Amino acid sequence: MSLAIGIGLALFSLMVLAVPFLRGSAARRSQDTVRGLQKRREAIYQEARILQSDLALGHLSQEEYEVRLREYRIQAAELLRQEDNSRELERGLEEEIRGLRDAPKEEVITCPNCGARVDEGVGECSECGAEITETISEA
Repeated sequence: MSLAIGIGLALFSLMVLAVPFLRGSAARRSQDTVRGLQKRREAIYQEARILQSDLALGHLSQEEYEVRLREYRIQAAELLRQEDNSRELERGLEEEIRGLRDAPKEEVITCPNCGARVDEGVGECSECGAEITETISEA
């Protein structure tokens, strides 16, 4: 019985440790999404080239060629729109991160004893009761 519990705990621990590695970062998922859309779009372009060859060989009528080509173009345009949306979202996130990094640092008063954040004008730390001499540090 204890062996089964030990094995169960070991498997659970491995699973907990593996989750962050399996999920990956948001940026990588976004890049993977864009790459997947590009691959699908390239496949549609290849199908359109094959369609053109079939027309040249006489396997398709002109009307059928035009209908299927129009469908491929619509699909490719939709994939291009999705790629643009993904890239725009990625650019927006990058700008937001850059803005947060470049934002001026907030000045805070911290307790010299415990390091807790202290409101301005307070004479003692609410956490440890130490006297505050209003030393300002950057957050």
